[in-house]
Amino acid sequence: MITRSKILSKQIVAFTFGAFIVTMIYAGCESTPEKRIENAEEGLHEAKKEIKEAIKDARTAYRDEWHTFQFEMEAKIRDSEYRMNELKRKMVKADGKTKSKFDKEIEAVERQNENLKHRLAEYKDEGKEKWDEFKTDFAREVEIIEKSLSDLTDLQKK
Repeated sequence: MITRSKILSKQIVAFTFGAFIVTMIYAGCESTPEKRIENAEEGLHEAKKEIKEAIKDARTAYRDEWHTFQFEMEAKIRDSEYRMNELKRKMVKADGKTKSKFDKEIEAVERQNENLKHRLAEYKDEGKEKWDEFKTDFAREVEIIEKSLSDLTDLQKK
């Protein structure tokens, strides 16, 4: 999956390369060597400034991605809690064997959900690779909880 920061990184490299080429072509058209050097230094200074701005934009995009992910996952966790409460409410009238099986399974799902809440709240930025790993693992675990809740819903309907 191509992330926003990968796209920005590619754009930074392409932009820097383009700025360097334009500077070199422009510098080559000047009449005196001193003027060419002066123009090249100005172009290099501008390119450095633009790289710094692009890096700052990439960091901002990374933070925005984290906040969006955090918001989406918190919403899914709350939804899971709501679904579990609804299932518990509906299973009050179930027979002993079904209720016992259901209670064990819902308890396991509740523990998983609580674990995810804590992991999300305690996440510390440790770099892009760790972030990608965390994001993938976390999303997979949320999907497992959603599947478990669907299975419990099917059990409740029987």
